[in-house]
Amino acid sequence: MARIKKIGLEYFPVDIDMFQDIRIRKLIKRKGGGAVALYTSLLCMIYKEGYYITWDEDLPFILSEQTGFDESYIQDVFNYCLELGLFDAELFKSDKIITSRGIQKRYKLICETCRRAYNIDKYNLISVQETPISAQETPISAQETPISVQETPNNCTIGTQSKVKESKGKEKESITPPLTPPHGGVSESGGGALSLIFSQEGFVIRDVLGKAGVPDNEAWSFLRITMTSPELKADYARKCVNGWAKEKAIPFYQLLQRYERLEESGRIHPLPHDDFIVHRFVHCNLMGSDKDSILRMIESPQFFNECKRLVAEIMRPGSNINQPGKFIIAGLRKLQSTINHKTIK
Repeated sequence: MARIKKIGLEYFPVDIDMFQDIRIRKLIKRKGGGAVALYTSLLCMIYKEGYYITWDEDLPFILSEQTGFDESYIQDVFNYCLELGLFDAELFKSDKIITSRGIQKRYKLICETCRRAYNIDKYNLISVQETPISAQETPISAQETPISVQETPNNCTIGTQSKVKESKGKEKESITPPLTPPHGGVSESGGGALSLIFSQEGFVIRDVLGKAGVPDNEAWSFLRITMTSPELKADYARKCVNGWAKEKAIPFYQLLQRYERLEESGRIHPLPHDDFIVHRFVHCNLMGSDKDSILRMIESPQFFNECKRLVAEIMRPGSNINQPGKFIIAGLRKLQSTINHKTIK
């Protein structure tokens, strides 16, 4: 007998920044801590079946048995989850389907990681048809702004400002963008200003996106790509976000996808995600002299790589390191001692 193909999952990942997500914070603030338990219960039910479930009249009763909350409270919390965008409101309205783009992306990622066959054909929210980047366009020049945000504030359409005029069959000249430093540092002149992300400039952009209901992880990804790419001007991210927030012509995740494709194709060169996690951890979790000392030391590629290893150890599930700043400094000083010892020899 042929083996029945399993569709549902046995586990699903939870972001460590879950409680920093503006939507979760609003959910707790407006509906109480029990609302997170209800939301998590729904996620478990969804992933057990695959990537979506159908709402029916028995679901509030089942959730009530699982969580102990009244059915009226469950209905109220669920409606607010739809309002916040934790589940796709349009799909629920049209087909009573409970899912979201984030749920489908995680389902896809887990299946690919486990090398499981999967098919997200029904109620697909992640294969959005968008205009592909034209093969006739010249790659982005480091001296040019990829788009004029002032000219296209509604959708921030990505494209070059000009095309190479050439006869049919003639090969284009390739423009090689400048490379970022090997240890993940970026230029502070023009684009690629990493420090701006953690300054008032970055805070204001995240605040605008948060008020628009954009998940925190998507906001950070947008800042990483647009504010650390040497090909983009320093004020590009702010202008683009302001233009998008004014009209919201497309969902923000679609806008982010376009930049992710530019990064994947090598047309822009932002700070790699793993390197950015290190900078974000140091800036957002450390304070005072510890933070300043670490930032100075990781200007060296060798110390940066060691800091990346130490941050990964701190963020490892089950880690009980409660003084991350002291832990990182101790590790970097140990490396310094080793280098000094080898130099003396």
